[in-house]
Amino acid sequence: MSITFSTSPWKPHPYPISKPTLAVGDLHGREDLLEAFQFYYNHCLRPSIAHHHPLVIYLGDLIGKGPHSYKTLSRALYTPLISTQHHVLPGNHEHMLWVLLNTDLTHPYYQKWVATSGRSLLKECGLLPTVSFKTAKPVLHARFYHLLKRFNTPMVYQDQAWHFVHAGLPLTEAFSVWEPYLPLHRAVHPLWMKTSSWDGCPSEKMVVHGHTPKPFIEHTHDRICLDTKAYKTGRLSVAEIHQHRLRFHTIQGPALATQPPPLENFWPNWILRARSAFFSKGS
Repeated sequence: MSITFSTSPWKPHPYPISKPTLAVGDLHGREDLLEAFQFYYNHCLRPSIAHHHPLVIYLGDLIGKGPHSYKTLSRALYTPLISTQHHVLPGNHEHMLWVLLNTDLTHPYYQKWVATSGRSLLKECGLLPTVSFKTAKPVLHARFYHLLKRFNTPMVYQDQAWHFVHAGLPLTEAFSVWEPYLPLHRAVHPLWMKTSSWDGCPSEKMVVHGHTPKPFIEHTHDRICLDTKAYKTGRLSVAEIHQHRLRFHTIQGPALATQPPPLENFWPNWILRARSAFFSKGS
């Protein structure tokens, strides 16, 4: 399947922004969609806005679930678009891996991480999902640590009334620091909160975020959600804000089958034979 591009018409917006800004939704290992977006920007969008020195913001969750987390994160961090500034925000999937790489070898969170995000990263590293944390940690550390430590920046980017964040606006500044531990209160954390827990934004603020997957872009009076489950649907969503105007870009690539194989597919044959013999005796 080829990749297609579509753009909505410009619409007026009550809140201005100081420079042209493009916010990119959750990629989750879809380097093909990131590469397509960068091509689309360089050939279709850049000629009209490059002289304004636009800003490109990635809203986090560049890793996990999809097939190419390392390449996706590397491309976002080290391949800035022509004539732009860029800002890569962390998401909760980057945070989960950062926590694991900065903790001991008996962390109980490891199995949950494998089930929710880690299976695809382990596969990229040539490891099975049944591998122990003790074996996996040095391999993951060598591949991802130098990329993740680049996130030692504020978790929220602000331009006048516009706020760009992975999941939601933090209620206190204490949540704005990139720390190697899991938050106790995820419902109000900028990398973890869901839109269902929001009480709404303070007046005269507009929040652009990802994290809470939607079938299509969700645009309300106080927020825009750009997580359209790109890793599965192949649909990457981008918001472009320029002065008092707003429009959306959609990069549509191939959908991916994301159902992981049963864990028993990775068990050694001798375990499968022993299990089969055990149940045969009981029948």
